[in-house]
Amino acid sequence: GFFNFTSRRPRHLLDILELGYNVMYNDVDMVWLKDPFPFFKGNHDVYFTDDMAM
Repeated sequence: GFFNFTSRRPRHLLDILELGYNVMYNDVDMVWLKDPFPFFKGNHDVYFTDDMAM
């Protein structure tokens, strides 16, 4: 389930980085002190995960 996904996340991120992609990873308990979006230029893909908890 969700634990299996989260425990494999570092490996998935490393695989993506090794392919030459840039990754900005944020967890739900992280706080930005400034708006990061002015640093991004061009088009970007955004992906979200959800454990379906209610």
